Amino acid sequence: MYKIGAIGKKEKIIFLRSLGIKVFYVREKADIEKGFKKIKEIGDFGIIIADDNDSDEIEKERKKLKDELPVIISLPMSSSSVKNNQKIGELENAIKRAVGTDKILIR
Repeated sequence: MYKIGAIGKKEKIIFLRSLGIKVFYVREKADIEKGFKKIKEIGDFGIIIADDNDSDEIEKERKKLKDELPVIISLPMSSSSVKNNQKIGELENAIKRAVGTDKILIR
């Protein structure tokens, strides 16, 4: 079974630990690439959640992976994000891609 991970600044993703998600903290946007290298070394991740404020760096990592796992999704980690419905749809698609079905989702 694949694990779910999260990458981002500590103050934005620490709450995900309480959900059983493995978190990888970065201090600056420049550290995101190093964080993804660590995630790849560990392996077994199906989904990686990232802060949508780091979208440029996340998109670079997404392009490197192409259609491989883990699926990288960026979610709003602050109330200033306005694309919440789009991000929820992105999360649903990522779960479907990683798990193979969306029948476990509750709407």
